[in-house]
Amino acid sequence: MTVEDEARVRAKELYGLAPEGFIEGRDALAVQLADEGEHQVAAAIKKLRKPTVVAWAVNTASRERPADVAALLRAGDDLRQAQVAAISGKGSDDLRTATQARRTKVAALADYAWLRPSLTLPFSQKNCMATLFKHSLSRHRF
Repeated sequence: MTVEDEARVRAKELYGLAPEGFIEGRDALAVQLADEGEHQVAAAIKKLRKPTVVAWAVNTASRERPADVAALLRAGDDLRQAQVAAISGKGSDDLRTATQARRTKVAALADYAWLRPSLTLPFSQKNCMATLFKHSLSRHRF
């Protein structure tokens, strides 16, 4: 496993921590890795930035609801295909349907992320929805 791969695996674990525990967890992991002789991985971990509350909530929701994320990504793909078809003159009915399906899936996942009972930090549900909308069409996905 390369240094980048190892850092990516370890980062995934860290980003599962609540935001208020991220810095402490990151620093402890970097010390542990350095003590084990993994200095390059430790340096890469030490550079990781604390996630925003919205990013943490969306990441947590995506870990806990992978089927919903998969459905949202499929809805994004469907919307992209419907947009191409509409631009090509094949009608806009599929575009309306795909747009509504994506909105519904974003709203459900955003509600789950936003209404997490363990979340003690405030953030905007609109910001959560905007993040999900963006990533549902992005090539750089969750």
